[in-house]
Amino acid sequence: MSTLQAKYPYYLNNKAVYANEDLEVTDKYTGEVATRCALADPKAIDEGIAGAVRATALISSPSMTDLSCCPSPARPVLVGI
Repeated sequence: MSTLQAKYPYYLNNKAVYANEDLEVTDKYTGEVATRCALADPKAIDEGIAGAVRATALISSPSMTDLSCCPSPARPVLVGI
């Protein structure tokens, strides 16, 4: 059986954040607190949404969508013909 850490972070824009220990996670068999997790506050949630919007804009940029140089499953690559 694996051992749980005493506390866990939430992840915000690809970074672990140990902001608090507000969420108690209980063992379903014993009912005892097994570990604690950080909970994001409204400001952190807004930062996460803003990060997702920035990432979407980056991924949607022409340099990220031009895959003409890369093989595609929809475009078979014929080798040796």
